[in-house]
Amino acid sequence: SVIQTTVQRQNKIKRDENLDHNDKEIRMVISLSLRELENIYTVEEERYLDQVLNSFDFQWNSLTLDDHTVYQTINYCKYGITADFPLDYFRILKYYLRERLLRFLFSLHDMEILSS
Repeated sequence: SVIQTTVQRQNKIKRDENLDHNDKEIRMVISLSLRELENIYTVEEERYLDQVLNSFDFQWNSLTLDDHTVYQTINYCKYGITADFPLDYFRILKYYLRERLLRFLFSLHDMEILSS
């Protein structure tokens, strides 16, 4: 990278030797290779992905299944689903899945932008 000092003139008549300290601006010019730019982009992508994953995990775990649904799920895993299983079980699972996904989606920054 290169550091350049540039002078912004407020009055064209001013000479460089008479400039005040406030009239100078330091500008940094950064020259990066394509490989370095890709690396910076990759690091930012990983940070964003970690943030989204943490948000998903938090929102997913913020709603727990009720005891009866957990008990039914364990029984279905152990013994299989028989012909007399209640349809309410699937309605409840659908509710939990929908609610968890909606909590996650509405926690994202992009959804805030859409609503405004």
